[in-house]
Amino acid sequence: MMKVHLPLDTPPDRPPALKSRSGYRWYAFQSLPRRGCLLLVRFYQLAISPLFPPSCRFVPSCSQYALEAITLYGVWRGGFMAVKRILRCHPFSTGGFDPVK
Repeated sequence: MMKVHLPLDTPPDRPPALKSRSGYRWYAFQSLPRRGCLLLVRFYQLAISPLFPPSCRFVPSCSQYALEAITLYGVWRGGFMAVKRILRCHPFSTGGFDPVK
């Protein structure tokens, strides 16, 4: 019997029988854009954001919201949700608690 080594980032809702012929390598290839976007947001959080005073009107912050949205919904839908959130973050907004739905 052959052992199957599963990557740690494989979502539990996708059984191996539903994967393509190339197996988990295809999933790893598909997750590259997501990882790249998450890396860009983390770079912003760690390198650029500390240079400016905190000014986000929402909880969680807009960058944390972007991380959660991209992780949950992927690059296109999560990125769209993050852009909408950033456009709502302006001086005339009331702000408040706005989690990823």
